[in-house]
Amino acid sequence: MAALADGGYGATEGVPSDSNRQRRTAWRSNMYPLPRSLSSLSLSAILLGVLSNSASAANPFPTFDTTRYPIGTSSTRLAIADFNQDGWHDVASLDGKDVVVRLGIGEGKLGNPQRTTLSGFTNFIQAGDFNGDGKSDLIVTHSVEKKISIMLGNGDGTFSVTTRTTPGSPQVLSVGDYDKDKKADFVVEIDDPAGSAIYFYRGNNDGTFSPSAGIPSGSNGVELLTADLNRDSKSDLVQVFGHSIFVYLGNGDGTFTFHAQLPAGTGRNYLGAVLADLNKDGVPDLALSGGALEIWMDDGAGNFTQFPNRNPRAGVFSNPVAADFDGDGALDLAYLDFSTTFKLAIVRGNGFGAYFPAVFSEDYGNAGSATLALRDMDKDGLHDIVGLTPMNGLAVSLNRSTTAACGTPDSYPLQVKICRVANGQNVWSPYVVEGVGNGPTRVVRMEVWLDGKKVDQAIGDRILHTINSAVGSHHVAIAAYDEFGNKGSSDITFRVVNTPCVASGGDRTVTICAAAPDATIFNPLRIQAAVQDSRPVAAMQVYVAATKVYEARNVRSIDFSMGTGLGPFRITVKAWDSLGGFSKSYILNIQSGCPTTGPFRTVTICSPVEEQNLSFGGFGGSSFIPVFASANGPAHTMQAYVDGRLRSSVAGKEIELFIGVTTSGRHRLTIKAWDKTGSFSKTIFVVAP
Repeated sequence: MAALADGGYGATEGVPSDSNRQRRTAWRSNMYPLPRSLSSLSLSAILLGVLSNSASAANPFPTFDTTRYPIGTSSTRLAIADFNQDGWHDVASLDGKDVVVRLGIGEGKLGNPQRTTLSGFTNFIQAGDFNGDGKSDLIVTHSVEKKISIMLGNGDGTFSVTTRTTPGSPQVLSVGDYDKDKKADFVVEIDDPAGSAIYFYRGNNDGTFSPSAGIPSGSNGVELLTADLNRDSKSDLVQVFGHSIFVYLGNGDGTFTFHAQLPAGTGRNYLGAVLADLNKDGVPDLALSGGALEIWMDDGAGNFTQFPNRNPRAGVFSNPVAADFDGDGALDLAYLDFSTTFKLAIVRGNGFGAYFPAVFSEDYGNAGSATLALRDMDKDGLHDIVGLTPMNGLAVSLNRSTTAACGTPDSYPLQVKICRVANGQNVWSPYVVEGVGNGPTRVVRMEVWLDGKKVDQAIGDRILHTINSAVGSHHVAIAAYDEFGNKGSSDITFRVVNTPCVASGGDRTVTICAAAPDATIFNPLRIQAAVQDSRPVAAMQVYVAATKVYEARNVRSIDFSMGTGLGPFRITVKAWDSLGGFSKSYILNIQSGCPTTGPFRTVTICSPVEEQNLSFGGFGGSSFIPVFASANGPAHTMQAYVDGRLRSSVAGKEIELFIGVTTSGRHRLTIKAWDKTGSFSKTIFVVAP
């Protein structure tokens, strides 16, 4: 913990001498986001901490605690749901002609197997509520027998089974609400010598379905995925084959239009895929496994472009799954890798679509093949991995990487837990709202509503959003939607106060009002503090990890914002009077990124703030602008301009850097984002001493 030590009194850390104050223009009581005087080594360390995309120091590599459950030697696919409505996720898996259900019994553990024997060999399985009774049901395909089993749940892990024949061999299937009638439907690829097709089965909400005419498709699919690919609130499809990928756009009535065929990589043999927002632009991207790990970015209109392959692997042998396993705010990927004797491989993402080399974790043994799925099985706020292999059965790998800031609510009914802000709380603006959704089946979208208006949405089961609001009472609702369009929500009322920090406590004490101890926050860091002292206060200072970043003379309170690096930092506010210094300290965890706060195609500048007074860096007469900004939309490039001159250009939708300016006075900072339709920007002004 040496790096978190308080700043002590010394030549560069005490009250500044008169000679230091005369070094440039008058030392005013301004904000200093960087130290006024640093050695080149300490400045390099700060720059490295800010510019690095790796959060390894703050977020150690994901670790898991794996428990295995024998199923059988013919185990293939699995589905996760809450079949007995007890608030814990259960797992249904296929084993030959059997569907094997293990009910969750708490803390991520599973109970004894319950088998339901069907009338044919099983291939694919999906879960949902298909008769509207609130209990989770199953759909299972039988390719050899050319039929589908509808398994209506009894609420205890057992089922009532009916079957219906199909016009060919049913293969991959997906579930959702494809005609927007709030009833659970499914789509399935059916192969036939006369030609393969995707069939839409309209749910009647009573356990029966009405099939539609098929649309031509490829055969022998390995994955059929559902998501809204083009922002029209209609369910679209991605069909993955061994050597190609088809994209269909939904029309909102259960019909689909063929949109594109993605070119397969040389020598590829795809084994699985996942749709997830890998670059934080609000639309799902595509990760493919098989021979290599491939990333395809969605431009928001359903058009995919392959991202440069940063993580080629020759041994990818399962479908990938995507989650933020290490808690750094960026989605990571996991898959089973047979080149390492079937170990679970984790590749950490940087939030822009690039991935670091794989590191291997749990040993799944001689798997042969595998299917992976995600849920928070123990409700600790971290995504866990559930794997199924033919040779070794079921494995539940509980994520033990970090302590989540927000735990997961029960899996029944569909609901939301709001972790920030608390109901009735007084907060300073900007503030962060955070929520997690959970339900019997998969949560696919989260939304934040402020005072009746939607201000943000995110793909997946959790959302975190920074909001600026006026002083007064406000109402926030966070909603979770599952793959069938069902909604669960929670809401709170609170007040934005933004009142001055008032000192409390005894003589010679420091009170810190904003940025609560042990909080996890995004840049910029805001600190409000006040001093109780019977003597005149000569100066107040702020230290971040033993480095002085701010000083104000002859004041008894401070309120400032600054950009800083990532990870846990000890924040110290120190005051000086005639007797010397006294201080107060606590730890804050600074997370990566700059959360967007505006509408689509706008730029959010988290740091610096408007009219911020910059620090003097002491190197070549430069002051430094700490830039943290992001674009709300599928931006591919971010640029920073100072006084109309381009100073930096980076790929992606976020930019984090320091820019030096050598002249005092007011400077214009413009952050410009570029997408396929052009550019959009935001401009603020800063003041250099």
